[in-house]
Amino acid sequence: MTTETAVEESPATPVLDRWDLAAAVILSLATLASAWSSYQAARWSTTYGKENRAAVQARFAATKESERAGRRQTIDVTTFSVWLEAWVRGNTEVADEIRERFRPELAVAFDEWFPPGQDQSVLPPGTPFDLESYRSEADESMQRLLATAEERTATADEASQTGDTFILTAVLYASVLFFAGIATKLSDPRAEHLAVGLSGTMFVVATAVVLSLPHTIYITSLT
Repeated sequence: MTTETAVEESPATPVLDRWDLAAAVILSLATLASAWSSYQAARWSTTYGKENRAAVQARFAATKESERAGRRQTIDVTTFSVWLEAWVRGNTEVADEIRERFRPELAVAFDEWFPPGQDQSVLPPGTPFDLESYRSEADESMQRLLATAEERTATADEASQTGDTFILTAVLYASVLFFAGIATKLSDPRAEHLAVGLSGTMFVVATAVVLSLPHTIYITSLT
């Protein structure tokens, strides 16, 4: 009877060993994958901070450029008003002298609005500020900085979302480690199989998500 019992029980042993081996493999892979997800989450968090700071700096610089553009436009409007007053009074000598003192941005627009060869006794409609040729260098710089700020903000948001997703996968891998870990402690084979199967399924899902995400590697120079 003892020999027959041993013969009957021996086929079950390799099956259980295979499930134990599967659990061990899943534990090993999930440990590595969890560490990688945590590393990526940290790297993307760093990227978020870097891009967010760059966006704030760009907005701050844009604000300064906006103030500079406002000051220059005020100077242009004031200078043009003085010229207009001199022109209305017929003081062409003063008007010409003021005209020579226009800032380059205003001078270009003014010459298009009131060309030197045109009848100087008739004032054109509108003002030079209505023309597209009146472009403030500071205003253009402000627009470029604002565009940069928007771009860096979008990059920061994307990095934040990517980092959050990596954190989610790390949580999934932690669940994989839990189920794969308790699988080897269960005495009921069906419960063990269920735990291993569940951990394997979650591992596949988490890994599929990780593979769909962008990855970043930080390398420091030793020189």
